[in-house]
Amino acid sequence: MIVPMPWPAPPLRSNHRLGTHAKARVTRDIRHAAKLTARPIVASVGPLPGPLHARFVWVVTNRIQRDVGASTPTMKAALDGMRDAGLIPEDHWGVIAEESYRIELADTPSCRIELTPDKPAPMDWSVTE
Repeated sequence: MIVPMPWPAPPLRSNHRLGTHAKARVTRDIRHAAKLTARPIVASVGPLPGPLHARFVWVVTNRIQRDVGASTPTMKAALDGMRDAGLIPEDHWGVIAEESYRIELADTPSCRIELTPDKPAPMDWSVTE
């Protein structure tokens, strides 16, 4: 499931140095935008069962060096918005089993979150004494 985000770049990055009120305002806006984006998806396919792997993909148009994990705050707020919309039941480790971040090069800047079923870890059947 690909959930397109309405920004050309993550609006909140771990490298940003915002004050408490400014950061809260941006976080609220991210959460609200993700909720509005997820609502039509919920209406068409319903809620997604976990466990899921959530990948934040930031598409850039140049080769400027960027920190791939800098979009973590945006991803966390967007997952909260998707939970508010009902796309995911919760955002704890039982539902979102893994998060990853990726930067891709293309002609048009964009952001998206890819939600895919997570494969359960293989069982360790070894016997220890």
